[in-house]
Amino acid sequence: GSSIAQVTQTLNESNIITHPVLFKILLRVTKGEKRVRAGEFRFHSGMSAMDALKVLYFNEPIVHQVTIPEGYSVRQIAELLAAQKLVDLDTFTEKALSSGYAKKYSFASPSLEGYLFPDTYTFSRVDREDKIIDQMVQNFVKKTGPGLRDSAKQVGMTLESVVTLASIVEKETADPNERPLVASVFHNRLKKIGRAHV
Repeated sequence: GSSIAQVTQTLNESNIITHPVLFKILLRVTKGEKRVRAGEFRFHSGMSAMDALKVLYFNEPIVHQVTIPEGYSVRQIAELLAAQKLVDLDTFTEKALSSGYAKKYSFASPSLEGYLFPDTYTFSRVDREDKIIDQMVQNFVKKTGPGLRDSAKQVGMTLESVVTLASIVEKETADPNERPLVASVFHNRLKKIGRAHV
């Protein structure tokens, strides 16, 4: 979304280009407004205008790989991403914990806690909070598929209650081998409570 003037100003303020007026003219002549891609690029100070243009037009933007471990809360995910300067900690946390964002994805949950899929991602520093949240939720939807919703229904639960239960189980034990047993204990208790209220 940066204009030619903003791109030129950024490179000039970072001492990457030495002749901003010439660089701006070159951008206009070479249709830079259509060719400059959003992203993080590596330059060195005092580059020629042509070399700087080549970086913007032909080099691949820098991306950062980040692994979200299983069992991480929204806050822990935000801290991990903020440490790599991919998001603002408070902005990411506020958005992911808002009911508005859960509704955006048609989840009947008060937040996206449990819906940010643990995986290894490749993010750019221009992606920011909305795009990163979207990518993680879409990954959850893709990896769990309609099968999880159907499986939940078969045992008398909703997708949201399964995700909540999974979050509780992950906090209850760090050992993946113990999780099925812990989950069955909780599920049996929930069934008993359900029968008691019927």
